[in-house]
Amino acid sequence: MTLNIDIDIGNTRSKWSIASGSKNVVVGCTAKPIAEVASEITATFAEHDMNGAAVSRIRVACVRSQQEKDALACALHAAFAVAAEFAQTTAEAGGVINSYLKPHTMGVDRWSAIAAAAALMQAQAKPQPFCIVDAGSAVTLDFVSAAGVHCGGYITPGYYLQLKALLAGTQKVMAGEQASVELIAPGSNTSDAVHAGIAASIVAHIERGVAQFKMAQGASPQVFITGGDAELLQGLSGLPMLHRPHLVLSGLAQLLP
Repeated sequence: MTLNIDIDIGNTRSKWSIASGSKNVVVGCTAKPIAEVASEITATFAEHDMNGAAVSRIRVACVRSQQEKDALACALHAAFAVAAEFAQTTAEAGGVINSYLKPHTMGVDRWSAIAAAAALMQAQAKPQPFCIVDAGSAVTLDFVSAAGVHCGGYITPGYYLQLKALLAGTQKVMAGEQASVELIAPGSNTSDAVHAGIAASIVAHIERGVAQFKMAQGASPQVFITGGDAELLQGLSGLPMLHRPHLVLSGLAQLLP
């Protein structure tokens, strides 16, 4: 059995999928440092009795520094004897035209998610605009017209970055570290008020951005949501969203076919 490994290195977590052809064999995730990602994937091979399988390709979407990329490439080569291929943000991919004048300045995770969503949308009989919400360390929104033109996006601090900034910048505001928001409503204690306030601000940002895009396009966009806080925000928003937790990983097949 010959396997492909796709890896998404984010700011907080790293994900990977191990696949045979177009079929995913296993998906893994870790919050450990990037230096330990190769060994974590190796452990996944052992856990699923795949140590004898050959690896033909390793594709990576990485938002870290070049130094970290080089170290990761070395570790992956040592573990699997395969040269890792690192995706890059380009002026066009998967039928989508990038709006950035300098495409390389857009995070490759965003571009990979866009390419994956575009591939899903192409299966539809009628072209439709779409939006991607990636709710991770940062919350990003990206908008693509029905004609396949990237119409720009937003980047704001994610749930836990907002929480960390608020607690670090105040002396008497205290709140639990874990999100416990089931309903966006005014809190009757400081912790609940903090978590509800952060959730409300992110959800309002998403809903307003999508509403503006809908007005500009004259049609309702399909909204995809991905990232670590996707399920939390999806449950709090009134917008219909498709949860696609591995959108960045899926896009690697479009960027590096």
